[in-house]
Amino acid sequence: MNRTFFNFGRILIIVVAICLFLGILNLLGIVNVKELFLEGLSYIPGLNDLAENYELGKKRSKLLSEREADLQAREAKLQEDLAKLAEDQDFFLDEKLAWEREHPVIAGTPGSSGLTAAQKAARVKEEANLKYYLATLGSMKPKNAAMVIQKLPEDTVYLIFDQLQQSQVRKILEKMPAEYLAKLTQDRLNKYR
Repeated sequence: MNRTFFNFGRILIIVVAICLFLGILNLLGIVNVKELFLEGLSYIPGLNDLAENYELGKKRSKLLSEREADLQAREAKLQEDLAKLAEDQDFFLDEKLAWEREHPVIAGTPGSSGLTAAQKAARVKEEANLKYYLATLGSMKPKNAAMVIQKLPEDTVYLIFDQLQQSQVRKILEKMPAEYLAKLTQDRLNKYR
C-alpha cells in the first residue's frame, strides 16, 4: 500500500514538473502551450478539428466586435444628425413664422387659399409650445409665478390668465401685491365698460 502511494506521488511530481517546464517555455515565448494543448486534444477521436474551430471562433469574435463597434459609431452619428436636423427644422420653422407674422396673408386676396399645411403645422406647434409654457408657468410656485407675471404687460397677463385654470390664477393672484392687483383689476374692468 505504501508503495502505491509512492508511485502515485512520483507520477504527480512528474506531471507538475512537466507543467512547470511548459509554463516557463510559454512565458519565454518558445512554445505556445494553448496551441500545443489543442493539438494534443485533436488526436482524441471526435476532437480532431478542435484547434481549427477554436481559431475560427476567435476570428469570428474579433470580427463581430469590430462590426458592433462600427454599428455603434454609425448609430451615434445618426443620433447627432437627427438632433441637428431637428434643430435646423425648429430654426427654419421659427424663421418662417416670424416672416409670416411680418407678411400676413389676407384671406380674401386672389391666389391665396388661406393657410397652407405647413403654416397650419407651424401654428399648431406654436400653440403647443405656448400651452407647454403656460403649463410650466401654472405649475410654478404661486409666489414665483406672481413675480414673473408682474413684469409682463397687462395684455399678456390677461392672455396668460385666460389660459390657466381658475384655481391656478387664484393662487397666483393671492401672492401679488395689493396695489398691483388693484391696478390690474381696475384696468380689466375699464376694458369692459
